[in-house]
Amino acid sequence: MRASSQLVAAAPAEHEPLKIRERRGRKPGQKREFKKGDEIYGVTNPQFCGANAQYALAHANMVALRPSRLSHVEAASAPVIAVTAWQMLFEYGNAKPDQTVMVLGAAGNVGAYAVQLAVNAGLQVIGVAGSKDIEYVKALGSQTVVNYQAGKFENAVPPVAPPLCA
Repeated sequence: MRASSQLVAAAPAEHEPLKIRERRGRKPGQKREFKKGDEIYGVTNPQFCGANAQYALAHANMVALRPSRLSHVEAASAPVIAVTAWQMLFEYGNAKPDQTVMVLGAAGNVGAYAVQLAVNAGLQVIGVAGSKDIEYVKALGSQTVVNYQAGKFENAVPPVAPPLCA
C-alpha cells in the first residue's frame, strides 16, 4: 500500500464509530477529504478482510463519511451488503438495462439493496417477498411484487432468464 493513498483509522472500543486517527498522504486529484476525528465507514480492502483489529489501514477510496441518518451498526453493515447485491446483479449476473430480474428475499438486507440498484440501472424488477413486506418492496421500486406465501412464486410470472446451470 502506498503512503499516498492510505488512511490510518481506529475503532477505540466495541460499538464505537470508526474514526480517523491519522491521515497519510493524498493522491493527486483525490476528491475525498477526511480530517482527524471524522466518522467513516467502508471496507479496508476489496477482499473484505483484516478489519477486525484495533487499528486498520484503508485506502481513501474504500471509505466515506458516515451518513448521519445511519446508525453505527447500519453503516458498518452497508458496504458488504451493498457489494453483495451489486456483485450478484452486475458481476455474476451480467444484468443489463431493460432486462428483467427476479429478486428473492426482496425485503431483506441484500434483496432491498438489489431491488434499488437494479431499478437505478434500468432493470425491470420482480420482487419476491412475504405479505407483510409487499408495500415496502413496491416502495423500493420493484415494478412487480410476488407474495411467496400465496403460492408458488415460480408460477406467478413468466421466465425471466434461461437457467444458469443446465
